[in-house]
Amino acid sequence: MISRNVATVIVSVIVAIIALEIILRIAGIAYLEIYRLDPVLGWSPRPLAKSSASPNSPAPIEINGAGFRDRDHAVAKSDEVFRIVVLGDSFVEGREVGFDDLFWQITQRELETCQPRGKRPEILGFGINGYGTAQELLVLREHALKYQPDLVLLAFFTGNDVANNSAELDGHPERPYFELRDDELVLNRNNLDSIEFRIERWWSNLGQSVYNHLRSAQVLRQLYLTNKLRRKYLDLTVADQLVADLNREIYQPPETEQWIRAWQISEALISRMKREANAAGADFWLVLMTNPAQVYPDQRVRIDVATPTVFKDLMYPDRRLNGFAALLEIPLIGLAAPLRTFAERNQALLHGSADFAGGHWNKKGHAVAGREIARRLCDAYGTERSIERREPVTDE
Repeated sequence: MISRNVATVIVSVIVAIIALEIILRIAGIAYLEIYRLDPVLGWSPRPLAKSSASPNSPAPIEINGAGFRDRDHAVAKSDEVFRIVVLGDSFVEGREVGFDDLFWQITQRELETCQPRGKRPEILGFGINGYGTAQELLVLREHALKYQPDLVLLAFFTGNDVANNSAELDGHPERPYFELRDDELVLNRNNLDSIEFRIERWWSNLGQSVYNHLRSAQVLRQLYLTNKLRRKYLDLTVADQLVADLNREIYQPPETEQWIRAWQISEALISRMKREANAAGADFWLVLMTNPAQVYPDQRVRIDVATPTVFKDLMYPDRRLNGFAALLEIPLIGLAAPLRTFAERNQALLHGSADFAGGHWNKKGHAVAGREIARRLCDAYGTERSIERREPVTDE
């Protein structure tokens, strides 16, 4: 039998947990597991999911009914609207900033001054954390094209997208991949069709259902993740922070068969995306996101980052993709040069924070990128050339 003291402790713990659950609900604090395993895309956000801001995700997140971090949009497009869809990974999802501070939201507001093709601009975001170009092509097919876009923007992050597109280099058990067979792209989704994935998906949905109803468990997990993240980057130099979790091999021409194939697959995916967007009546542009080391304001630190590589060339992936895009007549917006110019002139960090120089764009990075993209699009589509090359300064 359980002693009276033990029973008292158990009851006290239960009462404390119930009280904490009530307090967290009243305060509106919830750190939900937003992502679920997806039989087509590998993983995807849960439609209508919401999560509070936290040290690991500084902005609150709300997912729309279609399953993306965006407002809801009507599928049917008005004749008075110039519709743009943005495909990408965590840079597009932008969990580090509030929704209105996302670069593509800033681009939309800026485009209102030049009225692309004489129409009201509307930008739809289809960014999902961790995606590679293969998943983004599937998002284009499964979700984005039904919104009848006039323009498709692919936000390509060279820091990991090339590796993410290679099953050999990436090897993610829950990611679909494309392979090149006789120079043709072929989807390989054997891992998602496996019985192991189906069991994992069922078990994951069950566990997340329980977890998402326990606010106290969510708070404890956030404390654990915050401490883990702090310890992971605690002793890194600034140069190491700038390339943390990225592939240094991206800064030089490929030297192994695996990297050669990874580049070939990535370029084939971009080419296929262009063809499918054009076939649906949409223009297609490539936007090159920046790696933290490319736009760090101190040139000496950028040199320190490049030194371990043979070619000392932080701009290799951008130059390669510029040449590739030119061959395929794909308009390209390279953000590294304008963002680096802004960072040097203003001694501003555009990625990370004062505590960690790497990672994603911060609020200022989104602002500078959003306006540069708008400037280029206004030059191409605007009925009035009212967007000048401004350097936005935002409060941190």
